[in-house]
Amino acid sequence: MADNYLEKKMEELRRGSDKTFTGRKAVQRKGFVQFAFPPKRVVIASEIACRNSIARAFLKADCKVAMIHSCQEEGERMAHDEGVRYYPFAIHESFENLLSAWRDVDIIVADPAEAMTLLPIWKKHRERFPYVSSYICRVIVIGDADVKELQELAKGIKTTVNIIASHSSHTDISELILALSLPATSDIDGLKLP
Repeated sequence: MADNYLEKKMEELRRGSDKTFTGRKAVQRKGFVQFAFPPKRVVIASEIACRNSIARAFLKADCKVAMIHSCQEEGERMAHDEGVRYYPFAIHESFENLLSAWRDVDIIVADPAEAMTLLPIWKKHRERFPYVSSYICRVIVIGDADVKELQELAKGIKTTVNIIASHSSHTDISELILALSLPATSDIDGLKLP
């Protein structure tokens, strides 16, 4: 009986009439463009109002997300409800703990002061544990900062550094950050977007 079942299923598969296949198929929707985005490890160290929407955008792309900010109640709620890793605002210790837990990160989204703190820690980590992925990492700074200074701090990390000088803290820039994080946008480096 089992042999007959398997033979029947194989015949259905050959004909294409088996309705039990549940594989995911990419659905093209009108008015949308889709890009492949492999799962990454993302750190968001920012006090910007849209940090939660940035985290959700990366979570939707199956990325691991860690948030470092001072609003503990909001951070704990995001950790409980949406699965982010939340750290209170002890940035140096938090980032070292995260690097130890995840072994490395791929994308940093941070305010200028936090980026200046994180980059030397990240560089020191990379000196001990080289990065073996072909993905060029990203540092995306939200706020007004000096690109050259940040690029100097990022030397040896295999990363691009871009700045979004957003003057409105309520503008949702999550899609722009995702676009700058795509593997195909690794040539965009040293850009300062108003």
